[in-house]
Amino acid sequence: MRKYKDHARGISRRVAANDTGTMTAARYLTLRRQAAGRSIDLVAAELHRRALRDPKRFHPIGKRPVPGEARTLVELLERPFARARFRQTIEALAQIYPLDVDVYFQLAFEPADRHPTVCSACGSTPHDLYGTACHQCTGTRAARRAA
Repeated sequence: MRKYKDHARGISRRVAANDTGTMTAARYLTLRRQAAGRSIDLVAAELHRRALRDPKRFHPIGKRPVPGEARTLVELLERPFARARFRQTIEALAQIYPLDVDVYFQLAFEPADRHPTVCSACGSTPHDLYGTACHQCTGTRAARRAA
C-alpha cells in the first residue's frame, strides 16, 4: 500500500512541475468531450457499442471488446501526458464527439512550437470545423479577424 501512495504522490508532483500551461493531447480530448456535454461513461458506452458492431475497426487484431475496456481507454487517454498509439482510436472518438484528429496528433507528437492554437476553455481551434467555440475564444477570434 505504501508503494502505491508514494507512486501517486510522485505523479502529482511531476504533473504540477510540468504544468506550464501548454496544451497537451490529453487535455485537448478532455476539453472537447466536456464541450460536447458528454461524460466519460457516455463516451465509453458509445465506444463499446460501436466496437461490438465492428471489432476489427476498433481493435487492431479484431478482439471482441470487454465492457470495462472502453471506459478504461477513455480514462487513460485523458490522463496528463497520455497519447494514443493508434490513429483509429482517436478517429473512433471523433465519431462520438467533435474533435479534430489532426490537431490531436499535432499536440501529441509535434514539438511545442508547431502546436496549433487551441482555446484553453473549450478546446476549439481557429480552423474548427464544428463551430463549437465558447465565449472566451470568440472574442479573441473576432479580434484576430479584424486585425
